[in-house]
Amino acid sequence: MATTQTSTTTPASGNGYGTPGTAHRPAAALRNLGLRQIRLGIVWFAIGLVITVVTFKHPVGGVFIAAYGPMAFGVVSVVRGIVTLSRSVKLRQQ
Repeated sequence: MATTQTSTTTPASGNGYGTPGTAHRPAAALRNLGLRQIRLGIVWFAIGLVITVVTFKHPVGGVFIAAYGPMAFGVVSVVRGIVTLSRSVKLRQQ
């Protein structure tokens, strides 16, 4: 005899852009999230830039690394943070 289990968890609401439930967050929480995304993006961009500059100045065997992956992730994260900040401002104005 098989038993069935029911889940008591509620599905996560989200906007499909990796920011879960921003529509139901208070303005202060959205602002904090946006600032955190911007800081994270700046850090990732800086890491990619440092790797690129250091390996360009000191190539190993004539090869350097263009670390555009971390830089692209950083730019995307900064843009997401700016969008989240703008949502918090709109929410605060309501």
